[in-house]
Amino acid sequence: MSAELHDALTQIAAAAGREVPTVDLARVRLRLRRRRVGRAAAGSSAALAAVAAIVVAATTLGGARVPAPVAPVGTPSTSAAPTASATPTPAPQPTTALPGWVPGAAPCGQTPAFVETDDAGLEIQGGLVPGTLDPVTAGFLADPTGTVVLDGVEVTSQVPGRGATGSGSSLVQLVDASGAVAFWNDPDRVLPQIEATDGSGMTSLSWLYDAVDCRTGRALSGTYRAFAIDGGETVELAPVTFGDGPLPAGGVVFNAPGSLEDPTCGQPLSDAVRGVIASADLVVTTDGLPFETPGVAGLHAAVTVAPRDPGGGGGLIGRLPQGLATVLVDQDGLVVTTRLDPMERGADSARTVDLTDPESTEAEIFDWFIPCASDHAALTPGTYGLYVYDAVDATDVQGAEATWVVAGGPFPITLGDERWG
Repeated sequence: MSAELHDALTQIAAAAGREVPTVDLARVRLRLRRRRVGRAAAGSSAALAAVAAIVVAATTLGGARVPAPVAPVGTPSTSAAPTASATPTPAPQPTTALPGWVPGAAPCGQTPAFVETDDAGLEIQGGLVPGTLDPVTAGFLADPTGTVVLDGVEVTSQVPGRGATGSGSSLVQLVDASGAVAFWNDPDRVLPQIEATDGSGMTSLSWLYDAVDCRTGRALSGTYRAFAIDGGETVELAPVTFGDGPLPAGGVVFNAPGSLEDPTCGQPLSDAVRGVIASADLVVTTDGLPFETPGVAGLHAAVTVAPRDPGGGGGLIGRLPQGLATVLVDQDGLVVTTRLDPMERGADSARTVDLTDPESTEAEIFDWFIPCASDHAALTPGTYGLYVYDAVDATDVQGAEATWVVAGGPFPITLGDERWG
């Protein structure tokens, strides 16, 4: 590290305040809790907001979506590799199809050998969300007991700010306990959009499907592993649970909004926020090198997380977000990034963590920097301090839940002057 960068980081850390006063963490964490999608038919409005955020991102790609072909995968991914997902709960195996049901086209019923691979030109995010479609309001409500499933998978750029390659039409598949494909986003089976009958003028979301096994037409039931393929990228998504049975440990939790309060723009990090970061349940570390980005749009980088005090957790298992969120501070320790929508949250990944395991787990930062300026003018290239600042929902098979804070920093980061568009 250069003397100038070391001095800059020292100033950032001093200005942001590394000496952490005592704070009421219980009170703070109450405000940090994510609201989980309920087991009853009536979910939360927060879940709807999260679903809407995914759908907007997915549909802005434009054009008709055609599934990418299942080509042989390339070399193993150099991105953070997820830990193995929990074994899916046994799902009803195909016996006889419902009367009149026509089994789906390939890859339905096949047993692909998925190997996660990384495409340097794109990043797959999002997931599949079971739910219900209200014929009166045309609204979608996230609900594991629902009869439809939303394809909320999106393709974005590998490096925030640069263009994405790929088709923008990921092939998304659910596989049962035997490894066979029980569902895929077959464009021929997309449900037609409907108009609300309540006079609101609303239209239902695109890319909804009947939540049925493509082999038999019977309702999907149990927990399935999920995979998405686009271009040269193959990624395992968070598993998906259908029906009213118990959730497996580790959730199958869709990250509803409302996890962390935004730090105040133009101000130093508050005592409460610094206290949460300093006592995080899961501590973020790097390889010791400063982060660098070619431009000022955002950061995509590999990190590791590990329990602060291994041995706790009470048997709960958490599921890491697909991309950890961050906060940037300038050399005076003032917050310079925010979120356009504080309610916005991403989806869970397939990577699981628990507080009993002292070993570190690979994770990723993926965050777009939204400047605090009233006109959201681009950040100025230069050296900043970066805090990872996020949360993880943890659950067990008995339905117990907790929120674990995952945080770290400040880490030095240099924003380059590359411009796009």
